[in-house]
Amino acid sequence: MRSAGRNNYTPPPESRNATIGFRLSLQQSKPGTAPKGAVVITDKALEAALRKSLNKPTGPITTADLASIESLHASKLGISDLTPLAHCANLTTLFLSDNQITDFSPLAKLTNLTELHLKEIQITDDQKNMLRNALPKCEISF
Repeated sequence: MRSAGRNNYTPPPESRNATIGFRLSLQQSKPGTAPKGAVVITDKALEAALRKSLNKPTGPITTADLASIESLHASKLGISDLTPLAHCANLTTLFLSDNQITDFSPLAKLTNLTELHLKEIQITDDQKNMLRNALPKCEISF
């Protein structure tokens, strides 16, 4: 009869002196880098908005993930870096009002945009003109 809490298992004689070997290899990404196909997203507020849109709470966000987004609601989140949005090639509607954005150039690559909301953001006339010229089919509200 076994007593509680004690292990009475005895290995067979042929395995008592056996050696078990294994190799464990962990690769850790350096800060500011991402696995192949993944996009580096340094702005945590933008990352949270993208994850919500993708319904992907964990794991790397890939260029294919970003290309699948057609609409993004990211107003009033404290976003400052739009760089990863350049991968959102199929984005048609983008809400970015009331954020701390200073560089709007990644948006110039989003030629499928038809609606862009940038209200409550300090944006220069030069930046407005750059967006109008880069996105002629897009209705932009400043």
